[in-house]
Amino acid sequence: MQFPDSWFEDEVRDGFYVPALMKQAWAAHMEVLHDVARICERHHIRWFADFGTMLGAVRHRGFIPWDDDMDICMLPDDYIRFNEIAEKELPDGCYIPRGEGNDFRLITTVWSTRDICTDQAYLQKYHGFPFVAGVDIFPVFYVPSDPELADRQKQQLRFTYRAACSIDEGNQASEEAEAILSQVEEMLGVCLDRRKALKDQLFLLVKQLFLRYTAQDAQEAAHGTWFLYDLPRRYPLSCFRDSMPFPFETMQVPVPAGYDAMLTTVYGDYMSLIRNGNSHAYPFYDAYIQRLEEEMAKQGTRTRLSWHFCEADLEKTRETTLAEEFALLADSIHSDILHSIERNDFDGARTLLESCQGTAVQIGLALERADSEGAPAVGFLEEYCEQIWQLYNRLGTKPLSMERAAEDINRLQALLRAAADCITNRNKKEIVFLPCRVSQWRSMEPAWRAAVARPDLNVYVIPVPYFYKRAESGAGEICCDLEHFPNEIPVTDYNSYDFKNRRPDMIMIQVPYDQYNPAFSVHPFFYSKNLKRYTDLLVYMPGLALDEAEFTEACSLKNLRHYIAMPALVHADETVVPSEDVRKGYIDILTNYAGEATRTIWEEKITCNSRIPFLKTR
Repeated sequence: MQFPDSWFEDEVRDGFYVPALMKQAWAAHMEVLHDVARICERHHIRWFADFGTMLGAVRHRGFIPWDDDMDICMLPDDYIRFNEIAEKELPDGCYIPRGEGNDFRLITTVWSTRDICTDQAYLQKYHGFPFVAGVDIFPVFYVPSDPELADRQKQQLRFTYRAACSIDEGNQASEEAEAILSQVEEMLGVCLDRRKALKDQLFLLVKQLFLRYTAQDAQEAAHGTWFLYDLPRRYPLSCFRDSMPFPFETMQVPVPAGYDAMLTTVYGDYMSLIRNGNSHAYPFYDAYIQRLEEEMAKQGTRTRLSWHFCEADLEKTRETTLAEEFALLADSIHSDILHSIERNDFDGARTLLESCQGTAVQIGLALERADSEGAPAVGFLEEYCEQIWQLYNRLGTKPLSMERAAEDINRLQALLRAAADCITNRNKKEIVFLPCRVSQWRSMEPAWRAAVARPDLNVYVIPVPYFYKRAESGAGEICCDLEHFPNEIPVTDYNSYDFKNRRPDMIMIQVPYDQYNPAFSVHPFFYSKNLKRYTDLLVYMPGLALDEAEFTEACSLKNLRHYIAMPALVHADETVVPSEDVRKGYIDILTNYAGEATRTIWEEKITCNSRIPFLKTR
């Protein structure tokens, strides 16, 4: 199956954050369903979207944002037929877990693999998702039209099913088991063979009871859970007489024609968004992540599915500008020039002076290209070159005292320091906004508008390059949204801005992951870990707008760690979020992830106050 690269990006759907890893899981589920659908098509087996998948198709045209599995259903004959042929026709590697013996399952699950799989071919087919994905298939049984028959079938099923679940080889000879078996025999008019495995015989009876009635006997159908637990899953049989194709993400699924009656029965007002949790631990792949990380830790490696906090990441190494580097280097060279003069090695001194002058010229040209405010620094460098030329000409032509030579060298040093100070202490502060996807620009735009309104600021918007990760090759083609920004926003090509020599006073970013997103990455130069070297103030402003309600819901909190427990939060000097409630949510998630001892770190770094340096918007 084909998916647009952008489909795998993290996003907020209906106020619920969906991480890239969940997108990969969804895509893997859909691949399994695609294989199931092809088998059904070859053998004329009818199937329908069911439960959350049906609701997702009708209400969302895809997955319910807080759902993490896929459900379909089949009428009895189709369900039995599918189970007879599936294992022989599914692609290699797919797996159908079975119960022991004749255990008649009220659900058939088709898995993409038995366990964690990092094989390259597997990852390529299942869109980089290394864990088990699959589809749950539920049988829908006929309910006899006669209420007495329906009630009798339900009571017989409940008793026999519980007997099958409770009796095994270890206890089937006990007095308690014998009493239960006698009741089953009397109730159903059968004789069980005590010399054989009784559990198998009981599950065979369960199967026969479920299949006792046909479509001719019924006007309704129900999931097995209605028979066993009285859950509201009994529908008019007419619901299944036809199906309707509904869009579902990048595919279509058949939905029962009577979907309205079915969804109303199960969910009531099904068009209202209610995050009522799942019937299993969410997300289902959490246990797999833990196992994979434990296995890789034994091998001395780590996955890139989770970022791990390290106190060393709090350290900040400053990247010096070219002029600063030259000034530091020139200290040594100037000292060597003075020593050469003292030894009357004028040729050696001239060679060193030529080297200094050539380097100064190159730095001046670089500053002129990179910085419209570089003129003062260039002026000092020009004066530096002039002083070098005068000293060069005096060497060997007339007596030069060491005192005069030292004065000349000190003057050269002062000119270089002045040039470096000009770069560091600009007349105008310089701010660089680094948006990534144009779709997330709106989170930065208010801060940008406040900045460009300030006459004392130089402001740049530089869309950063990004790429989508490929299971087969690691990295896809480099992309950039430069040309997609509105014309009113003056954007700068990232290739034309010299971060090292301009060293902006502030850099604002909006992508938190560095390398820790399984589907997406900015160019490594623009990782927060690297950018903090090129500015004294790195500010992270999240590109996705998170709903405050998400910080109070268990399933949301598990997802949010994939957006909040990320490198940008530790590498940035400040993180700006929209409200105090969101700030508290960020702090709690990071503290839970990195340890209680780190709480003060996040309290200091994270703010909801937009009055950050150079951007006092209120």
